[in-house]
Amino acid sequence: MVDTNTGKINEDILDEKALSAIIEFTVDNDRLREALKTLKEVSTRINTVFSVGLISRVGGDGTLPTVAIAREAGFSPRPNTKTNVGLGRPLTEEV
Repeated sequence: MVDTNTGKINEDILDEKALSAIIEFTVDNDRLREALKTLKEVSTRINTVFSVGLISRVGGDGTLPTVAIAREAGFSPRPNTKTNVGLGRPLTEEV
Protein backbone atom coordinates (compact mmCIF):
# COMPACT_ATOMS: atom_id res chain seq x y z
CA MET A 1 0.00 0.00 0.00
CA VAL A 2 1.42 3.36 -1.02
CA ASP A 3 -0.60 5.39 1.49
CA THR A 4 -2.16 3.63 4.46
CA ASN A 5 -4.13 6.77 5.41
CA THR A 6 -6.06 6.80 2.12
CA GLY A 7 -5.80 3.12 1.17
CA LYS A 8 -4.02 3.96 -2.11
CA ILE A 9 -2.67 0.79 -3.72
CA ASN A 10 0.55 0.50 -5.73
CA GLU A 11 -0.24 1.41 -9.35
CA ASP A 12 1.73 -1.56 -10.74
CA ILE A 13 -0.65 -4.11 -9.18
CA LEU A 14 -4.00 -2.51 -10.02
CA ASP A 15 -4.55 -4.82 -13.02
CA GLU A 16 -3.79 -7.99 -11.04
CA LYS A 17 -6.53 -10.57 -10.59
CA ALA A 18 -7.12 -12.37 -7.30
CA LEU A 19 -9.35 -15.32 -6.51
CA SER A 20 -9.86 -14.09 -2.98
CA ALA A 21 -8.49 -11.55 -0.56
CA ILE A 22 -8.85 -11.00 3.15
CA ILE A 23 -8.87 -7.49 4.55
CA GLU A 24 -8.72 -7.31 8.33
CA PHE A 25 -8.93 -4.27 10.54
CA THR A 26 -9.79 -3.41 14.12
CA VAL A 27 -12.67 -1.15 15.08
CA ASP A 28 -13.75 -0.22 18.60
CA ASN A 29 -17.37 -1.13 19.39
CA ASP A 30 -18.30 2.55 19.63
CA ARG A 31 -17.29 3.01 15.95
CA LEU A 32 -18.50 -0.38 14.66
CA ARG A 33 -21.91 0.90 13.53
CA GLU A 34 -20.20 3.60 11.44
CA ALA A 35 -17.79 1.08 9.88
CA LEU A 36 -20.59 -1.36 9.01
CA LYS A 37 -22.74 1.38 7.48
CA THR A 38 -19.74 2.43 5.36
CA LEU A 39 -19.26 -1.17 4.19
CA LYS A 40 -22.94 -1.41 3.30
CA GLU A 41 -22.73 1.83 1.29
CA VAL A 42 -19.52 0.79 -0.50
CA SER A 43 -21.08 -2.58 -1.39
CA THR A 44 -23.40 -0.80 -3.83
CA ARG A 45 -20.45 0.71 -5.72
CA ILE A 46 -18.15 -2.28 -6.19
CA ASN A 47 -18.54 -5.11 -8.66
CA THR A 48 -17.89 -8.10 -6.41
CA VAL A 49 -19.30 -10.03 -3.50
CA PHE A 50 -17.86 -9.98 -0.01
CA SER A 51 -18.63 -11.22 3.46
CA VAL A 52 -18.08 -9.55 6.79
CA GLY A 53 -16.84 -11.44 9.81
CA LEU A 54 -17.04 -10.00 13.31
CA ILE A 55 -14.61 -11.10 15.97
CA SER A 56 -15.28 -10.12 19.56
CA ARG A 57 -15.13 -11.35 23.11
CA VAL A 58 -18.25 -12.72 24.72
CA GLY A 59 -19.56 -10.46 27.46
CA GLY A 60 -19.79 -11.60 31.06
CA ASP A 61 -23.51 -12.18 30.55
CA GLY A 62 -22.86 -14.43 27.52
CA THR A 63 -23.90 -11.90 24.89
CA LEU A 64 -22.00 -10.58 21.89
CA PRO A 65 -22.40 -6.80 21.77
CA THR A 66 -21.32 -6.75 18.12
CA VAL A 67 -24.40 -8.73 17.07
CA ALA A 68 -26.84 -6.02 18.20
CA ILE A 69 -24.70 -3.32 16.58
CA ALA A 70 -24.57 -5.26 13.30
CA ARG A 71 -28.36 -5.69 13.31
CA GLU A 72 -28.83 -1.95 13.92
CA ALA A 73 -26.56 -1.29 10.92
CA GLY A 74 -28.77 -3.42 8.67
CA PHE A 75 -26.82 -6.68 8.70
CA SER A 76 -28.20 -10.13 9.55
CA PRO A 77 -25.54 -11.90 11.64
CA ARG A 78 -25.57 -15.69 11.33
CA PRO A 79 -25.79 -17.80 14.49
CA ASN A 80 -22.91 -20.10 13.52
CA THR A 81 -19.70 -19.04 15.19
CA LYS A 82 -16.21 -20.14 16.04
CA THR A 83 -15.56 -20.16 19.75
CA ASN A 84 -12.00 -20.06 21.01
CA VAL A 85 -11.93 -21.15 24.66
CA GLY A 86 -8.22 -20.38 25.09
CA LEU A 87 -7.02 -23.92 25.77
CA GLY A 88 -3.65 -23.14 24.19
CA ARG A 89 -2.87 -20.52 26.81
CA PRO A 90 -0.95 -21.35 29.96
CA LEU A 91 -3.17 -21.21 33.04
CA THR A 92 -0.47 -19.56 35.13
CA GLU A 93 2.71 -17.71 34.42
CA GLU A 94 5.91 -19.24 35.73
CA VAL A 95 8.10 -16.90 37.73
